[in-house]
Amino acid sequence: MKRVLQLLLLTLLLSLTAFSCDDPYLRRGLIGEWDIRGAALQEPGKGLAFAEVQLYSGKTHLRTTITNSNGSFDFGPITPGEYRLSIANWGSFDVEVEAFSRIGGGQYAYYSVLLLPDNCIAAGFSTN
Repeated sequence: MKRVLQLLLLTLLLSLTAFSCDDPYLRRGLIGEWDIRGAALQEPGKGLAFAEVQLYSGKTHLRTTITNSNGSFDFGPITPGEYRLSIANWGSFDVEVEAFSRIGGGQYAYYSVLLLPDNCIAAGFSTN
């Protein structure tokens, strides 16, 4: 029995590391101003064009969109909360959406998400 548990644990650890991101700080993206926007990348600097991106809340599918020719996508307004993005032929990751305050001059803050080929994401601050 102990041997079986050890094998199961080893299998689980190998499956997690096979698709893991080297930088644990890049596994979560924080996206604000009630929108989920991002760019799917298949290699550094090159967008993943026409990829299907799905938005989930828990196990409930909410929306589906397709990246444009540059790899960008936008789900539009959603309520703040925790979501999962799933990108066809890439993988999935969790995001937390927060509402940000108005910066001034009609600008709002939000974080955009870049999907990297090594199963990482990078989130960066910008304004619209």
